[in-house]
Amino acid sequence: MAVLSYIERDSVSRLFNNGGYVLDFSTDDFNRFTIDSVGFPLCEKYGLSKGKSLMAFIDEAKWFEIAKLVDDLLNYYVVRFGDRGPDNDK
Repeated sequence: MAVLSYIERDSVSRLFNNGGYVLDFSTDDFNRFTIDSVGFPLCEKYGLSKGKSLMAFIDEAKWFEIAKLVDDLLNYYVVRFGDRGPDNDK
């Protein structure tokens, strides 16, 4: 049973996943980030792109694990991009 509703899942995907890319992370950086956040490297575990690994995690993780990762990604977004967004890095 999915923890997030379709709308919630779609919102997370639209905010963080851009055609398989997650924000400005390389695969190695994303793995390090997710180890720090949830205790294991998502791309290594799922063997998928960053975006697909993120969504696979969201499909099977417990609500508190999802909340932790989403919170950490939001904090990263705010610190890294502020109000510019990842596509406007100037």
